[in-house]
Amino acid sequence: MEMGYQYIVYRERDHLVLIRLGPVPQAQQYAFPGVWKESPHMNDLRFDPGCQMDYREVTEEEAEEIRLQLQAEYDSRA
Repeated sequence: MEMGYQYIVYRERDHLVLIRLGPVPQAQQYAFPGVWKESPHMNDLRFDPGCQMDYREVTEEEAEEIRLQLQAEYDSRA
C-alpha cells in the first residue's frame, strides 16, 4: 500500500466499503473490479464530523487485509 493515506471503512449491508484519504482533495474508494476510484464526495468526511459516525479508521495493514478480501469478492464476480 502507498504511504501517507488515512484509511476508513464502513459496512454497507453485507459489503465492506474501503476509503482512502490522501492529501486534500484526494479521496478514493476501492471498487469493482478492484481499482481505486476517485470519490471526491468522500472529502466531506474530513470536514463534517457527523458524516464520520458510520466509519471507523483502520491501519494500513488492516486496510490491506480488507482490500484483499474485497478483491477476492470482486474476482468471484468475474
